[in-house]
Amino acid sequence: MRNNNKKSVRQSVNELKNILPAEFTNMPTIQLIGSRELTLDGCKGIAEYSDYAVKLKTTCGLISVSGHCLNIKYLSVSSVVIEGKIVCVEFCGRR
Repeated sequence: MRNNNKKSVRQSVNELKNILPAEFTNMPTIQLIGSRELTLDGCKGIAEYSDYAVKLKTTCGLISVSGHCLNIKYLSVSSVVIEGKIVCVEFCGRR
């Protein structure tokens, strides 16, 4: 059930990208599953990584994820999945 739900959310996001103005299609997208998993599409790299903080580079600047027992579950060219106890997601702006 959980995988099907993830697929339908990703499919919906991709469909929305087709109808949104161009300035929104280059924006990172974040999906939170409770406080246990964060998916970021549009990741340009990792600026910092520890078990309590992950800072991710995006086209809009840094996104900081803080919490406990954080782990990068999945990493690709433009996506990252972080698991653990997520306490805070902060947008740090352009750096």
